[in-house]
Amino acid sequence: MDLWPTDQRGILGYLKPVPVLAASTVPIMFLIDWINRPYFEEATQEVLRGPDIRDLVAYYSRHPASGFWIVEFGGLFVGLIALDATSEPIPKEGKEQPSTSAIIRHFYVDEVYRNSGIQEDLLAHALRMAFNAEPALEVVYASESQLFPYIRNCLQDAGFVLKEKIRKVGVLGWQLGKGSLSREEWERKSK
Repeated sequence: MDLWPTDQRGILGYLKPVPVLAASTVPIMFLIDWINRPYFEEATQEVLRGPDIRDLVAYYSRHPASGFWIVEFGGLFVGLIALDATSEPIPKEGKEQPSTSAIIRHFYVDEVYRNSGIQEDLLAHALRMAFNAEPALEVVYASESQLFPYIRNCLQDAGFVLKEKIRKVGVLGWQLGKGSLSREEWERKSK
């Protein structure tokens, strides 16, 4: 196969075996993908089957403390956050009861904007809108994961405290958890 490095073409001659070595990693990548895929498929299906996906505007308009915010810069998408404060189950009369808790259902910032810290501003805006709109709101919950360190750091900086560890997923055992932020802690941090 003539893969032995030679000095006939200078330094490029020593790179002849690199393609073969790189190709040998493909089965390893396939195996890791095969092991991790069920978790990611399940997480994707869970989000796509969420109660808010069918009609975002109608869903997040049901309660004054709920909201779906999108940040754009110069016409480009930067990020989004969705905070749901609807009380479950919905009463038959169709009238919302004051909600004492809310959950952050979606939180994402495009990678190129993460170093600017826009995620902190986006989270602060959503929390301010929710807590100011509903005086009975006592706590906001959020999912956190080691897979998204920028979200985890942002939540911790805002005062969220890890309340429970849900499960470990993937080959490396990434920890998924649920954090919460109380109104008192939010008021203390926002002063």
